[in-house]
Amino acid sequence: MIWLVIASMIAVNGFGYWDVITYAEKAPLTDIAGSYSHNEITALVEAGIMTGYGDGSFKPASSITRAEFSAVIAKLLGLQEMPDKAAVFTDVDTSAWYIGYVGALSNAGIINGTAPGIFDPQASITREELAALFVRALGLEEIALKLPLEETYADSEFVSDWAKPYTALANRIGLIRGIIDRDGTMTIQPKEKAQRQAAARLAYEFMTNHEVYFNEAQRLMQLPASPSPEPSAAPSASPSSEPTATPSATPAPTWAPSPTATPVPTRTPSPTATPTISPTPTPTPTPIPTPQPPTGLIAASGDTVVTLTWEASAAALFYTVYQSTVSGTAFEEAATHVTATTATLTGLSNGTPYYFVVRAVNAGGESEFSAETSATPQVAAPVAPVLNEAVSGDMQVTLSWTAVPKATSYIVYYSIIQGTQYVEVARNITSTTATITELANGRTYYFVVRAVNAGGESSYSNSLSAAPVLPPPDTPANIRVTNGYQQATVQWNASARAARYNVYMSTVSGSEYSLVASNVAGTNYTVTNLTSGIPYYIVVRAINTAGESAPSAEANAMSYLEAPRGNSHYNYVSDMMLFWSKPANATRVKVFWSTTSDGPYTEYLPQYSFNTSVAFRPVVNGTTYYIKYIAVYPDGESDFSSVYTAPYYY
Repeated sequence: MIWLVIASMIAVNGFGYWDVITYAEKAPLTDIAGSYSHNEITALVEAGIMTGYGDGSFKPASSITRAEFSAVIAKLLGLQEMPDKAAVFTDVDTSAWYIGYVGALSNAGIINGTAPGIFDPQASITREELAALFVRALGLEEIALKLPLEETYADSEFVSDWAKPYTALANRIGLIRGIIDRDGTMTIQPKEKAQRQAAARLAYEFMTNHEVYFNEAQRLMQLPASPSPEPSAAPSASPSSEPTATPSATPAPTWAPSPTATPVPTRTPSPTATPTISPTPTPTPTPIPTPQPPTGLIAASGDTVVTLTWEASAAALFYTVYQSTVSGTAFEEAATHVTATTATLTGLSNGTPYYFVVRAVNAGGESEFSAETSATPQVAAPVAPVLNEAVSGDMQVTLSWTAVPKATSYIVYYSIIQGTQYVEVARNITSTTATITELANGRTYYFVVRAVNAGGESSYSNSLSAAPVLPPPDTPANIRVTNGYQQATVQWNASARAARYNVYMSTVSGSEYSLVASNVAGTNYTVTNLTSGIPYYIVVRAINTAGESAPSAEANAMSYLEAPRGNSHYNYVSDMMLFWSKPANATRVKVFWSTTSDGPYTEYLPQYSFNTSVAFRPVVNGTTYYIKYIAVYPDGESDFSSVYTAPYYY
């Protein structure tokens, strides 16, 4: 069944399934930059063979499950999903996303369960299982089981017996190389879980070089077997039977079934007086020598890339490039079937040292490793920023510039001489703005900026100049007014950078302000000569050498006519003497009385109110009298004073 699937695909379009894949735009994966299979993963995801996860990750170092791997193989082979064929497995849910792929592979005989009726979809694929499944997918299972290939891995004793034919063939045809240990030995680590990046590397090889591996396996089948030594006939004086000729070895069958060879008939013995000459042995084919290791390996690093070059090896068909992050060990394939003497490895991590070796390959096998070389990928130094603006302030200048791609920080320099003698004033700036302080107001400074990353510093940006200046002061706040007789006192909070203040007043709210006081040193001022009862509107501005601030919020003032204040009284036998203070500018005082605090109040003897006292009569002993006063001015009267309480006892 496997052969029919593979053969039909070759016959129809030579594995042309990949020729009609539509590459769609997909969101980039976030965690494959440091994977040795970065390029292969990208190609497989774009081709729809493998997918990432919902969070944008691929998880290259995580193990690949049997369910995930079923989808990969089925897609590589272009198999139609067959959900009904998965019914043989009791643990494959009918709604599982992978059921169609499992059914297709089960129907093709490529994948089996882990036990009768059990598929175990979430179990991880081991490295030996990975080799077996790819060999089956290539249609090479029968060849693997027929060829007497020996395991060459240092840990081959740990390979399961059932898996040894598959791992041996996968290694012999170059599909799987193994892992290079520190001592130079090659291991396969058969029971380790296969990582997703390893599965991607093999899936990509399957997708792009399947014919190479398929043809190499067929070539191995067609190699003649080495004959066994044939015995020579011993001389005899008496007649002896002529030895039966040993049939020559039948060639190994090609992938298509071969007809059965016709047996060579046994010759009839005939007597002879002389010894019979033994048949000529079949010559052993001359082995193809493996190529010499490449020489002159040189590495040139770039931004997440390293380009390798080397001298060509005689008789090499192609080369395999290995990389590691540890010198002398743990090498893994980074590029295979390289036919040129150069290779560019991408998706590397900047700042990480990498170590590289190369092997030459031909039909005879692989060479030893080349001499090791190393390189550390590094981002290129950034380009210079463009300085856009320099804004002056009080003893400071604020700069802004255009962000530079791949810059990690910026450095700011200034000079008091244009174009030269720049001095660093700030570094490790991660934004595109910087405020440079402690500058001298009135002095011109010239500024430039450099971008920085791990690759170095850029050249200077363009230069901009600015001269710090003292800005106008802040606007006065918290304006408040205390009204008085024909005057009002305004107060405010001190303003930053204010030297003095100007006070403005108007009888119209919001406009027509006139300056009533300039260069006020403190934070209060009394405006006089106001007309009582008229509203006034006052604002304050702070001033310094840079100018005047914006006006403060408006404060409302209105002067009033001061009322008298009742001071005391004195009781006599028949009357009570009242005393009060008369406000300045008042012409007389009106006196009002009541026997209850809330009135009504009656004016008492107006003719006596020109003075500051009056004799109040008649009085009743034991009575409390309540007194109020009003001051009379040429332009009006004040409000009532507060109530004065005068109890009479005598």
